[in-house]
Amino acid sequence: MDPTTALELCRFLHDASLMLLWGACAYLSFLVPRELANTVWRMSAIPFFLIAVVAGLTMLISLPAATAIIGNGWSDAADLGTLHDVLFDTTVGQAWQAQAVAAVLMICAFALPEGWRRLGLALASGLGLAALSLTVMPRCWMAGCVRRTAPTMSSMC
Repeated sequence: MDPTTALELCRFLHDASLMLLWGACAYLSFLVPRELANTVWRMSAIPFFLIAVVAGLTMLISLPAATAIIGNGWSDAADLGTLHDVLFDTTVGQAWQAQAVAAVLMICAFALPEGWRRLGLALASGLGLAALSLTVMPRCWMAGCVRRTAPTMSSMC
């Protein structure tokens, strides 16, 4: 499989699982009566755990796929030096680190007492969704947009 296709597939599954977890758990935590939320949680706790595992696995696979895209293909994805450089010296690596923290927190949320699991999972998956912005808009891209739009904005005032 091409590294770009692999990364796109990982991103799709990762983003979809984070959105599903955040939406469902936040909804159950804040908008559903407690008894109904507890009943729904008991029925869907295993699927939620499996979805969190999908989010964690796709996060793990995305670093080698991104390294393969940045480097010279899949051979660089297996090179520890290249992985280290991508992880610690690029914005892709910084975003991956934030995603890794969110994935660990999602898995740890299942170790919380039953009454706190939904809220913990909602917060952890929300953090994962917030960390997605690190991959979408790197600082240099945002700075370029500001420089290009600043003259236009100042002439409008």
